[in-house]
Amino acid sequence: MGKFRVSKKGDNPFALPKRKVPKKQLPGESEANRRKKEDARQKEAEAKAAREKRKAEEAARPPGKKLGPGKARLEKMVQEGKVTKTDQDVEELLQCKDEVVCALADVQDEAELRKKFGPSQGTSGYGKEFFEASCYRFRYMQAKDGTPVAQIYKWPWP
Repeated sequence: MGKFRVSKKGDNPFALPKRKVPKKQLPGESEANRRKKEDARQKEAEAKAAREKRKAEEAARPPGKKLGPGKARLEKMVQEGKVTKTDQDVEELLQCKDEVVCALADVQDEAELRKKFGPSQGTSGYGKEFFEASCYRFRYMQAKDGTPVAQIYKWPWP
C-alpha cells in the first residue's frame, strides 16, 4: 500500500531526521589523521610500484604456446599487406573520428572482428549494418607496440 514505514510510536513519515553536528577534533587527533593519510599514500605508492614491476616482468616474458602462432600469423599478414604497420599508439587508433565509425583492439582479421560482436557475430543486432551495407569497409592496422586494431570506416568519405 504505502511506500513509507511508520514506526509503532506513530511517528510522522514526512518528518525530517535530526541534523548531525560534526564533532570538533582535538589537536592531537589531527596529527594522527595526518599520519594515517601519509601511511595510506605510502602503501598506495608501494602497491603501484609493485604493479608496474609485474607489468614489466610480464612484458619481458616470451609469449606462450597460444600467443606465439598468433604473432607469427600477424607478421605474415603484415608482409602480405593485409595489415598495415603504423607509428601511432593504440589509443590514437581506437578513436572514432572523421570516417571511422567503430574501432576495436586485438583484432587482426574479419573472423576475429565478427567474434567481437557477440553470439550473433554481426548477423543481427548491433554491428549488422557494418557487415551487410556496402558503405562500410574494414581497415586492419598494427600499433607501434604490436597490438592489432581493426577500424570500420564509412566509404566513400566526402
